[in-house]
Amino acid sequence: MGEQGDIFQALGVLEQKVGGLYMWFGDLFREDEEASALFSGLGRNALAHLDIIRNEVLPAIGAPTRAGKTAAEPEPITNAIAAVDGISRSAPPSLTDALRIASILEIDISEYFSRLAADDDPAIKARILGLAQAGARNTARLESLLTNRGILPPSPQTGRPPTQQHARKKPALNPAG
Repeated sequence: MGEQGDIFQALGVLEQKVGGLYMWFGDLFREDEEASALFSGLGRNALAHLDIIRNEVLPAIGAPTRAGKTAAEPEPITNAIAAVDGISRSAPPSLTDALRIASILEIDISEYFSRLAADDDPAIKARILGLAQAGARNTARLESLLTNRGILPPSPQTGRPPTQQHARKKPALNPAG
């Protein structure tokens, strides 16, 4: 069980790093206007989510009467931060891999926020649900672009397209594996 403040601080760091990653992807694939616009928009969304966390969620849970524990654990978030750092330092991915990486990140971030919303703190629940829903919309946008280009979206469990059992490894979102 983690402290709410620590979890949200970590999510803020993740949103900041993901925003930077998406902006890099937007610049990297600027020749593809549709993909570049999608990544740039996702980057702006992530930075807007960071502002919501910093300016609305953290002050709300920082009040002495609202600070508390949550069932969410910080480890998956810190692992995702390390993975984003690794991706940012690695060779540029292909567009397909970048779209899949972003799709997996959005699925994971949406799940983190959904778990936190389940803690039912009325001071922040609506905001957290909004962040979870934004992640789901981002995932749908990414998967739509993948599908429109004839590329199967990744499975959240494996990082591979659902029908691809022997293909390339999952984009590295877990630095340990």
